[in-house]
Amino acid sequence: MDTSIFNSLKEATGPIYKEIASCIELAIQNGTFKYGQKLMTHRALAKELKVSPVTVSQAYQELERRGLIEASVGKGSFISYGKKLTDAINEDKSAKINLSIIKPIETPFLNETTGTIPRIFNRDLSSLFGYNSDTSTPEQLTIAKKWVARRGLDFSNHSLLFCSGAQHALLISILASTKPNDFVAVEEYCYPGILAALKNTGRTPVSVSLNDNGMCPSALQKVCAEQTISAVVVVASCHNPTGSVMPNEQRSELASVADSYDLTIIDDDIYGFLCFPEVKPLWTFNPSKTIYIDSLSKSIAPALRTAFIVIPVERHSEIVNLIRSTIWFCSPLLQELSCDLITSGKAEKIESWQKVEVVRRQKLAADLLPKGSFTAHPSSPVVWLSLPSQWTSSSFARELNKQGVHVTEDFYFCEQDPTGNSKIRISLVGTKYIEDLHQALNIICTTMQSEARLGDF
Repeated sequence: MDTSIFNSLKEATGPIYKEIASCIELAIQNGTFKYGQKLMTHRALAKELKVSPVTVSQAYQELERRGLIEASVGKGSFISYGKKLTDAINEDKSAKINLSIIKPIETPFLNETTGTIPRIFNRDLSSLFGYNSDTSTPEQLTIAKKWVARRGLDFSNHSLLFCSGAQHALLISILASTKPNDFVAVEEYCYPGILAALKNTGRTPVSVSLNDNGMCPSALQKVCAEQTISAVVVVASCHNPTGSVMPNEQRSELASVADSYDLTIIDDDIYGFLCFPEVKPLWTFNPSKTIYIDSLSKSIAPALRTAFIVIPVERHSEIVNLIRSTIWFCSPLLQELSCDLITSGKAEKIESWQKVEVVRRQKLAADLLPKGSFTAHPSSPVVWLSLPSQWTSSSFARELNKQGVHVTEDFYFCEQDPTGNSKIRISLVGTKYIEDLHQALNIICTTMQSEARLGDF
């Protein structure tokens, strides 16, 4: 560790441990410390700074509180860049314009949708208030099957199960297809919820390079040839964060590689509704080795906590047991509300409106942002923006925050230190009104053209 970063301690007027923490935080922000770098032990740094080990311990605790380092018993403390899932996926109410959260745009049909609730509760729902012996009623299962099958899947009722949201579905899929200490292939830039689910269950994510259309089949083959991989998690439709949509030919190649190495494919298709029928789910290329995930969280409403997984039929009882061991069962009342929205036609109406609005917002972004500075797909809810060399993603996001705009930095999406120009992910669907998005994109363009100040690092 370069102890020159602590030169300002000589003039410190506040608590020494907080000054030490602030010095390390500044070094993280200006790039002196890289993601994953190990810090000196408490005792070693205390000796260098001529303070007590207790003071350094307090400083490290303060850095953990700020989410900047992670401590591992027996291994030490490491720079984490503040990779908290709650920070990466956060509907920050204090931000004037939040472009960090991907959610359904508030539709003109909201009152119509919420009006469904009292009608449902006027029914006799007594059978849905107790412990359920299965994950759904037969009627709910039939409705859900028709909804999911629209994506081009052909499966039996026994292959479909409800989960309590897409994150729960991801967790169940990972638990079903891997064991602790297994290696799991993920995209080089990857949805933070996938990384969190793997790390919190003792699995190790292994990055696979991306091409312009998503996970590269040849890169997956190379990774599999070098080490034993148990499963691969892929967001092929409207990839998060790059916004790419994988063409069918590449999906077929990827499924073929996974099959040759006997990998389970976890097909996270929660954005599939935005680009269907342009592409087929990965499931269609290898149904016997794929777990398919769909959800209402991005198309209708996150609060419904309704997701669906399509599984190989022979694994039904095993995965039902995993659902029971994590949440016991999904809320039958929320499932009933979801199914009512589907059968009434409201869900499809909302979904169709979302698709049109996303394309409209992508066109706005393409018109305003500097040409060649970003990647996206016309159907994607996000833009992956490369920053000028004078900016890091942290300093740029901080400057935008000062102006009331909230975005997500690149380091949340990868296990290793990001390479090349720093990037930010812009959610085009975080605002209710397109006028707010227009204002935020103008602020982003202006900030890109300005010089970063020392205080921004």
